[in-house]
Amino acid sequence: MSEYNHRVGVREKFLVKRRLKIDQRNSGEEGVQSAIEALDVMFGLDDVSYVMKKQTIEVAYDVGHLSLAEIRQTLSEQAVKENRGLLNRIRLSYYQYLDQNIRDNMAQEPWSCHMSSPSGNKKGR
Repeated sequence: MSEYNHRVGVREKFLVKRRLKIDQRNSGEEGVQSAIEALDVMFGLDDVSYVMKKQTIEVAYDVGHLSLAEIRQTLSEQAVKENRGLLNRIRLSYYQYLDQNIRDNMAQEPWSCHMSSPSGNKKGR
């Protein structure tokens, strides 16, 4: 168990960290700050910060309670424009794939071929 105390509603098992590159020219400093304040109150979000030098918003959230689409929607509501470069689009697509994979795995029970069968009988005996 981590020594870090997470916010209410955040499970460390499903915690992911994402970097969202923004277009600073079209967003403005006030828009970015208001977006961070709006994101900070969302349920399931553990941490949000803005790295001015890299022009990225870094978020850590629980995939079970929050999705990347909701975060991106909040950013667009606050008039923060995302960087639309090829690399950023690929990264966002990959993030969405990983988040969906985690959500799918949350619903499925772990399985192992090394577990004994429910009846206790082994094959061939």
